[in-house]
Amino acid sequence: QHVVLSELRAVESGRWVVHAALSGISAVVSPEGEVTRRTRLFEPAVLRTSIPTAEGTTPYDAVGGWLPVALLVVLGAGYLTPRRASERPVLPLPDDHRVAVILPTYNELETVEDVVERVLAVSDRIDVKVVDDSSPDGTGDLVRKVADREPRVTLLERPEKGGLAGAYLEGFAAALAEGHDLVVEMDADLSHRPEDLEGLLAAARTHHVVLGSRYVPGGRVRNWGLFRRILSRGGNLYVRVLLGLPLADATSGFRVYRREALRELVAQRLRSEGYAFQVELAYRAWRRGLRVGEMPITFEERRHGHSKISRAIVVEALGQVFLWAVRDRVLRRRPPSRDRHPSGLKTRPPSERP
Repeated sequence: QHVVLSELRAVESGRWVVHAALSGISAVVSPEGEVTRRTRLFEPAVLRTSIPTAEGTTPYDAVGGWLPVALLVVLGAGYLTPRRASERPVLPLPDDHRVAVILPTYNELETVEDVVERVLAVSDRIDVKVVDDSSPDGTGDLVRKVADREPRVTLLERPEKGGLAGAYLEGFAAALAEGHDLVVEMDADLSHRPEDLEGLLAAARTHHVVLGSRYVPGGRVRNWGLFRRILSRGGNLYVRVLLGLPLADATSGFRVYRREALRELVAQRLRSEGYAFQVELAYRAWRRGLRVGEMPITFEERRHGHSKISRAIVVEALGQVFLWAVRDRVLRRRPPSRDRHPSGLKTRPPSERP
């Protein structure tokens, strides 16, 4: 064993090693780790040989004890890499596929009608479902009038302000029940341009989930202050580092889901409410092997009203992402398989849909 260790030392340092033992094996080792002379075990002997001197250092001399540390870091990173199910194929959309755009509203009187009209103009396949939380400014009343003259518009009223996730879940349930093939999340304050919707719908032909991204090439943000930019960029960086989620804009609220993907993602209880809701759905989709893509959009700060973001929403998002990272990267929870998922993932053919 001692001679083997000397062989390693010779290669590490690029030097000849003379290994002298009192009762074991004495040996002479070349810089390549080859034993050129040796004695037998427990045999008194004298070895004579000529060895050259050497200069310079080897890479191991330069790195030294940091190499084992680096290997431990690599092993740790491998262990902490989030486990993801194998990627699933994306099936073709039906030729007569239908699209539902979900617009959650609370005091969006100034913009909702304009948004609805511009969304409907994108395609005659699109239906709009406005989920209003009994806005005191009369948003619901205005949408009701629009729905009276436009059959592709539906108003879903909730008795009180119930949060972003709850509004979207109610809209999702209605869209799935009516058999829509693509379901869109979108803001009603004109921060999401209806004209960008066409590109997202086109990308949905080859993806299960498509995010409208502000931070991929071609994406941009307008009329935001420095603090909001830092908050948004920093939040997405936080998500990427902690969850290993390879998305530039996981917090985006402008996105498209395929019917079968959305059914799976909402089959289990969601644990978040505010902007963490967007991260949770994107993270679930990626972990389950669904194909998630990003398309560039232009995000514009709302022209009327005030942003709904608050300190509580930010704290919730930071806390939830940290807990998911511990659960999936440290405790190594396995992503649910297609067969074990509660939804069963049995999507009915178009002919059997309501």
